[in-house]
Amino acid sequence: LSHRLTSVKDDDGRPLHPWPAAIHDCKAAIRFLKTYAERYRIDPNRIGATGASSGGHLSLLLGLTDTTDGLEGTIPVPMQTGDGAALEAILDTRIHAVYNKSGPTDMLSCHAAPVVTPFMEDLLGPPQSNLEKYRAASPLTYLSPNDPPVMSIHGDLDHVVPVEQARILHAQMNAMKLANDYIELEGQKHIFNKGIGTTYWDSCYAFFDKHLKER
Repeated sequence: LSHRLTSVKDDDGRPLHPWPAAIHDCKAAIRFLKTYAERYRIDPNRIGATGASSGGHLSLLLGLTDTTDGLEGTIPVPMQTGDGAALEAILDTRIHAVYNKSGPTDMLSCHAAPVVTPFMEDLLGPPQSNLEKYRAASPLTYLSPNDPPVMSIHGDLDHVVPVEQARILHAQMNAMKLANDYIELEGQKHIFNKGIGTTYWDSCYAFFDKHLKER
């Protein structure tokens, strides 16, 4: 499973798949997993998401949004079992834990980072005329008491997605008393140094074991 990328351009240099195509694809993937949970031996009530950078952003949106937020999209799920019998699609795309590696959380302030500005404008356009898009694409917009546990890991020298993006998310989650954890890695940039991956994956697996494994 994958999602459409804004880096794919038309002949005039315009993105073929601007916001919100990517989150629509991710939501469709969750609907597929839940619809076919029995076939693939998935517990539909124990689904987590993780990703790095833009993948962290999309994972956060999966965890923090619900069907009332207008991001579900209309991508259909194939509706046949192996023997040709019809299924009823499960429309609920809520997931149950999110591990975010270096993802943007407030798109407007992240736009100010010089390295990420062109990517952000490909995705959402110039902020001056697209403030509602920036708000709608920001995970911070959707914090609520029903959110699943979230964990983030971020390098304090990240010059692509500034570390403040993780700090503000978890400060607001703490203020709302929402379940969250945060690891800030001293001296690490957007791409972690070799060897730090162990810290990332060990903490990721431990987080999902804690929140998704049946006790």
